[in-house]
Amino acid sequence: MKISFIGLGGVPFSKRATDVRLSSFVDLFQSLGHEVEIINRFSNIKNSSDYPYHIYEPYKKTIASNKMVFIIVYFLSLIQEPFVIIKSNKKKHIDILFNNSAHFIDILIYSIISKIIKAKLIHQYCEFRSVFENRNIYHNINGRLVDRVSPKLWDGAICISHFLEDSCKSINPKLKTIKVYPICDFDYFNSIQPKNIQKKYILYCGSCDYIEVINFIIKSYNKSLCKSSFDLIMVIRGNQNTIEQLKQQNPNITFLEKLEYSDLISWYKSASALLIPMRDNIRDLARYPNKICEYCASSGIIITTNYGEIPYLFKNEYNALISKEYSTDSFAEELNKLENNDAIIKSIKENAYITGQKYFETSAYKESINTFLHEL
Repeated sequence: MKISFIGLGGVPFSKRATDVRLSSFVDLFQSLGHEVEIINRFSNIKNSSDYPYHIYEPYKKTIASNKMVFIIVYFLSLIQEPFVIIKSNKKKHIDILFNNSAHFIDILIYSIISKIIKAKLIHQYCEFRSVFENRNIYHNINGRLVDRVSPKLWDGAICISHFLEDSCKSINPKLKTIKVYPICDFDYFNSIQPKNIQKKYILYCGSCDYIEVINFIIKSYNKSLCKSSFDLIMVIRGNQNTIEQLKQQNPNITFLEKLEYSDLISWYKSASALLIPMRDNIRDLARYPNKICEYCASSGIIITTNYGEIPYLFKNEYNALISKEYSTDSFAEELNKLENNDAIIKSIKENAYITGQKYFETSAYKESINTFLHEL
């Protein structure tokens, strides 16, 4: 099969969750003998020749020296994209259009194009957009349309959680779906050495978009007994003003930014614990943070909460430390278990890695994803 990734912009650019998941699917499809191409709306900054698949680059992102030029270039690329898809199909028939866009207008256009070129449209469903704290009317309307209408336009959906799979099936019962958790290459993680750091620390990696979670972790850490024995390191990306405020308000905490992916993995692997609290809300019920697969691949102690997809795969003190509720007191109690529990910690690390191999390793989905593609 020929599989074209669409709805993308500026990837592969860095090791964002989007890029890790995209690269993992490319590797998965290629390992099954499928031909893969990425139809990119605008180029990444890095040299695309470093990547083992074809990338269409209509415009170089680096030429957009100011915001207005970038906006013009971006919209030109949007207009050109359908013609690029049709031209690619003429060279060799596209069997699968693999959509990564969360904009309803894109999904509608791709649905029309898929009918024209007789390809199947697959949507990668990773977020429930209806419940986002949206910035304007467009995002409010778009979120509702994506979640409540667009499943009728898809031929298949690759869902990241039970909630999203159930949601799109309720709208389109005939839709072919498969659940694929966050995935990554465990062999690559095994090739990375941990940091040679003597001081013990616990680590959180995330975005300023989750400032509530960041503050929750800081408060839990300050309440915990492990504060005297473990440093807290936070790898944060996003709004620079927010990051600077966090640094000023929390001088006892180390903040890291803009790490190379291999360097980030090194920090994961030498951490005493990796933090990923899930909140009791629909957004966290629907999503599954990509960091979960990376934490397991790092043989890390995951400290989380008992919400969302967590109860499906993780059990407290077996393959993770799990707070019963999303409260700073409860989360601090799990942090306290890091003290003087070496035997339990060793066992949890081993079981977390085994769980990761079963559910988060890219190759674990070879058979099921191939069956899914051929049954579309």
